Amino acid sequence: MSKADTQFSKVGFVGRYLLPLFLIFLIPGFSLWFFMHVQNYYDKQFLSMAEREIQNDKRLTQAEREKGLNFYRKVPLSKMLASNRAEAREFQNGFEPKIRRDYMTFRWMIRIARFCIWTGIAAFIIAGISVLFSLRSQLAQYYSLLTGWHVLRIFATLQVMGQGVLLFALSYWVTAFFMEQYWPKLVICGAVLAVGGIFVVIVAIFKRIDQTFNVEGRVLDHAGAGPLMQHLTAVAANLGIEPPHQIIAGIDDNFFVTEHTVTAGDKTVSGKTLFVSLSLLRNCTRDEANAVLAHEMAHFSGSDTVYSKKISPLLSRYFEYLKALYNGGVSRPVFYFMHAFWSLYQLSIQRLSRQREFRADAIAAQQTSPASLANALVKIAAFSRYRGKVEEDLFKREEVHESVNIPAQVASGFPEFVRGCIAASDLGESKTTHPFDSHPTMRERFQAVGIGEVNLDEKTLLEPVADSWYGEIPGADKIEAELWEEYQNEFKKAHELSLAYRYMPAGEQETAIVLKHFPALEFIDKKGNKLVIDYRHIHFSKWPEPIRYEEIAKCTASESFGSKYLKIEYNRGGKKADEKFCLSGFKDAAEVLMEHFKKYYTRHLASREFQKEKEKEAAENAAAGNQN
Repeated sequence: MSKADTQFSKVGFVGRYLLPLFLIFLIPGFSLWFFMHVQNYYDKQFLSMAEREIQNDKRLTQAEREKGLNFYRKVPLSKMLASNRAEAREFQNGFEPKIRRDYMTFRWMIRIARFCIWTGIAAFIIAGISVLFSLRSQLAQYYSLLTGWHVLRIFATLQVMGQGVLLFALSYWVTAFFMEQYWPKLVICGAVLAVGGIFVVIVAIFKRIDQTFNVEGRVLDHAGAGPLMQHLTAVAANLGIEPPHQIIAGIDDNFFVTEHTVTAGDKTVSGKTLFVSLSLLRNCTRDEANAVLAHEMAHFSGSDTVYSKKISPLLSRYFEYLKALYNGGVSRPVFYFMHAFWSLYQLSIQRLSRQREFRADAIAAQQTSPASLANALVKIAAFSRYRGKVEEDLFKREEVHESVNIPAQVASGFPEFVRGCIAASDLGESKTTHPFDSHPTMRERFQAVGIGEVNLDEKTLLEPVADSWYGEIPGADKIEAELWEEYQNEFKKAHELSLAYRYMPAGEQETAIVLKHFPALEFIDKKGNKLVIDYRHIHFSKWPEPIRYEEIAKCTASESFGSKYLKIEYNRGGKKADEKFCLSGFKDAAEVLMEHFKKYYTRHLASREFQKEKEKEAAENAAAGNQN
C-alpha cells in the first residue's frame, strides 16, 4: 500500500468512525450549556430584583444592606432553591411552585447532561482498554468482548434514556426561553422520539437471537464417512485432539470446521463438525485434500472453534443492538459511538483470525507439504471464482432456464480457467471463502509456508485427478447429485423472479412470467369501491382512468379528520394532476394494499432502470465495435 493510500485509509477511518463517535456528546453538551445559561439568566434577574429591593428598603442600615447584598451576590437563587437545610426551606416556600419546579428542571437537566458526558468519557476509556486487551490472545479477545459488550450495552441504554429526557426538555424550554412561547406539537414530537428510542433499545436488550447455523448438505456419521473418517482420526491423533463428531458433505465452494449447532437437511448436530465440499474433493488430489483437511483440523487443535462459538453470540447481540440504536431516532448518536467500537473489535477479530489461518497453514504444510497446500488453495480459489462466474452468466440471461446444469458447465471450463488464473497477475491477491473467518491473501499464505511468490506448476494443477477422497465416501455421487438438483431448482426460481423484475414485458412469454409473480390484485372498500393494482398501473373505481406507473411523480400519505389517504401526483400529456383514495376505507386490508402497491411500483422502477442500463451497455458495445 502506498503512502497516499495509507493516509487515505487513516483519514477514511477517522472520518467514518471516530468523528461520528463524538456526536454522542452533542445533545448532552448543548443541554448542559443551555440549561446552565437559562439558570444563570434567571439567577441574574432575581439578583437584580433583590438588589433593587435592598437598596430601596429604608428600614435597613448600611451594614445590613451590605450584608444582604453580599449574601445574594455570593449565593445565587438556584443554589438556595436546591438547598436541603431547614433554614432554606422557609425561604423556598416564599416562591411560587412554578418557579421551584422550573429550577428543579434546570438542576436535573444539568445533572443528566453531566452524567451523559462523564459516562461517555468513562465508556470510551473502558471500551478502548478492552479493544487493546483483545489483541493479546483469543481468550483475551473473548473476555474483552464480553466485558465491553456488557459495559457498552448498559452505557448505551442509560445514554438513550438520558438523552431522550434531555431532548424532551429541550423541545419545550428552547422555544419557551428564546421566544417566550412553546409549541405543543414540538413537545409531543420530542416526547415521542424519547419514548420511542428508549422502547426500541430496551426491546433489543431482551430480544432473543437465533443462533441456528443452516448448511446445505448431508450429515455423515463415522460409518457413513468411510475411510475419510479413518484418515481424520489419524490426523487428530497426530495433533493430540479428538476427531470430528460428524462430517457434513455439501457442494459449497469451501471447507470449514465449527462447534456451533448446525442444521443440515432434517438433522441438527452439535459438537465438532467438519464440512467438506464434494465438488472440491472431486477436483483435488488426495494429497491436496489432505493439506486442506489438516488445515481445518488444526483449527480444532488451536481451540479456534471453541472461541468462535463463544464470541459469535456476543457479536450477534452486539449487531442486533446496533440496528436497534440506528433505528431508534434519538439513539442515533449513541449508535455512532457503539459502531466505532464495533469496528475496532472487528479489526481485532480479523487480526487474530489471520494469525489462526497462518498457524493452520503451517500445520497443514508440516502434515503434508507446502506444494500440496499451495495447489489446493489455488484450486479452491479458482473453483470458487469460476463457479461464481458461471452462475453470474446464467443469472444474467434474459430467458427462463429449462435446465442450467451448473456442475457440467463448471467441469468443462474449469481447467482452462485454472490455466488463466495461474497466468493472471491478481492470483496472489485472491482469497478463499469461509463462513466464519476472513483469510489472508494467497501471496501472504504462500510466503508464510516458505513458497515465496505465487509460482506454481501448471502441469501438476491441470492433470486429471486420478486419486481423490471423493470416491472413498460411500454414496458421494448420489449425495452430490441430490444437492445440485435442490440448489439448481432454487437457482431457477430466483432467476425467474429476477426476470419478473427485469422485464418491461413484450410478448406472451415475458408477460406470463411477470403475471406469475405480479398478478392483478383487487381490493374492495367498505363502500363497494374497487381498487386494482397490476404490474402496469393502479386504478381506483372513482378515478376517470388508471394511473400508469411511469406517470407517477410523487406519492404522499396524509391524514384528515381521522382518516388516512394516499395521494398520487402524476404527469400526463405534459400536465400535472393528482388523485387520491381513502386508505381507512379498506380497514384491515389497507396495510396489505400498501405493501403490494410498493412492491408493484418497485418492480416497475427496477425494470425501467434495468432497461436503461441495457440500452447504455448496447450503445457502449456498438461504439467500441465501430472503433475497432
